[in-house]
Amino acid sequence: MPRPELERVSVTVRRAAYEACQRAGSLRNGRPYRVGFAHPNKRRAANTKACRGKVRPDVRVRTRRLEEVDLVCLHQTGTPPRDPRSPRLDLTAAHLLVLDDGEVRLLHPLLTRMRVGSRWWNSRCVTVEVRANLPTRYTSKGEPVWWRPDLAGTERIEEKVPQVRAVRELLKWLRGELPAIKYVGAHRQIEAAKPGCCGPDLFSECAMYAVQQYGYQVAPTDPRGLELLPTWTRAPRIPDTDPK
Repeated sequence: MPRPELERVSVTVRRAAYEACQRAGSLRNGRPYRVGFAHPNKRRAANTKACRGKVRPDVRVRTRRLEEVDLVCLHQTGTPPRDPRSPRLDLTAAHLLVLDDGEVRLLHPLLTRMRVGSRWWNSRCVTVEVRANLPTRYTSKGEPVWWRPDLAGTERIEEKVPQVRAVRELLKWLRGELPAIKYVGAHRQIEAAKPGCCGPDLFSECAMYAVQQYGYQVAPTDPRGLELLPTWTRAPRIPDTDPK
């Protein structure tokens, strides 16, 4: 069960994030907003503040109704670490971006129908990008395989604990913000050309955690995508808190 202080922080986050959505939605060329989540090992007040960078208004199509949004699609950027101040981060074509330290940036209102990001799920999903280049698959011998390690580096999920916990909290928050949300899926399930996105480790540690803890269901795979492999749907292993 969540600790009482985290419940209070969660309420603060939800209210602040909702207000940020309202402001961002009223500005065609609006600035993105940051949404901070508190984790069991980070007992600090969550906050929402304007970023300096500019988002891409060209990726916004229309505002959807609440009942249209029933799915969260997880992606990984497949890029090397960047300075959090880099303006390129705010140009990410996703509703939300999760950075290395667990910071969550709200780049577009949750009800925005995106033009790009999650292909044929764009009309119904919230797109979440995680800044990482985690293994895209494992060989039959259990060896990890990365996308372009020469350009994006090689990262392991054990190094990404703040991000994992942030994505988990984010999935919990989204379930409360959008009443029709019930599915969580991976990019590979909607686009066969992206077989390694969001990666088996990220999906198992975040999506499968949300299935266990928050009542999500794994999204049915679209005929134009690829089914999830057993390595993607294993039980999560990263604990909610650090050992004392």
